[in-house]
Amino acid sequence: MHKTFVDYLSSTSAGRFHIRMHEAHHSAFIHCYKNMKSSLHFNMGSIRSSYDLDEENPGLYDRVKAEISQQSKYAYQHWATHLAAPGNIALDDLPSARYGQTCSSLLRDFLWLKVLFWMETMNLLRQDCRNAIGLAKLWAEWINVRFLEHTPSCLFQSDTLLRG
Repeated sequence: MHKTFVDYLSSTSAGRFHIRMHEAHHSAFIHCYKNMKSSLHFNMGSIRSSYDLDEENPGLYDRVKAEISQQSKYAYQHWATHLAAPGNIALDDLPSARYGQTCSSLLRDFLWLKVLFWMETMNLLRQDCRNAIGLAKLWAEWINVRFLEHTPSCLFQSDTLLRG
């Protein structure tokens, strides 16, 4: 007996409906990243002046609600959960290790190019971004240590990893 439908789908007894959770999280993170890369931009709330408080900007939250799609809202709120999902990377599995390298690169690009726009948007959505930042930081620290321990240096140089 399975406690939940997700438990059933992630077990081998689901047969052809079986979902490999780490692959689902891999895919979800990549889709979240692509969404954020294409949708986040300067002044997400079309605010006239940065000197005004959000409450002093009439219609701000209605504009934000109308302009941000549900897919983007999901991506903004859940990308780090998919990135840091338990069992997401098996270091003895080459495709999984390559995924870790890809995620390191994507995370570095996101933090370099889009993180401030994302933080602004999370504020406009009235969402706390500290948990996502914490998850990303923990994942980056874990991936730096784990890959350096398990990967020959000729395949993955330490200077290409995200520093926590």
